[in-house]
Amino acid sequence: SSAASDVYKRQANFKASRDQALAAKAQYDLARAGARSEDRSAASAQARQVAGVVAEVQAAQAETELKSPVAGEVAKVLARTGELSPQGVAVVTVVDLKDQWVVLNVREDRLQRFAIGNEFDATLPALGGKTVKFKVYHTAALPDFATWRATRAGQGFDARTFEVRARPAAPIDGARPGMTVLVQ
Repeated sequence: SSAASDVYKRQANFKASRDQALAAKAQYDLARAGARSEDRSAASAQARQVAGVVAEVQAAQAETELKSPVAGEVAKVLARTGELSPQGVAVVTVVDLKDQWVVLNVREDRLQRFAIGNEFDATLPALGGKTVKFKVYHTAALPDFATWRATRAGQGFDARTFEVRARPAAPIDGARPGMTVLVQ
């Protein structure tokens, strides 16, 4: 009886092994013959769909990367973490440390000294009182709120204030945005 049961087990194992072999042969034959045209077109459509999703993810990733038009230093971050910023809205301020200039507010009675093209000396206290030569490249009148008013009626006159911009004659090592520049 146990011999009969062994025979049944062996026959069952044989049939199972034979069926597996036939299934493997069928898969092999299918692979050799190639997939049906419907299967190929379905696979091709699926590949195009996946390529579209990959392109969409790459485009989304590109929008998370900011590239500055100048080689500089981030002076201020304007956006907050997690905040969405629309296109065209500034999210950081980048300072080009090679583009150095100074802004002076000058009363009009002293403006002649700061005509465009004129040079003047100034000191930078943060750099140990270093004296630097600057050359004026721009002047413009400031709005009325910057007008110096005469303190007594009939004495003196209202004096306009002008914005004067100047660049150093040579780059200033160690200069940083916002440093004080003193002009005598």
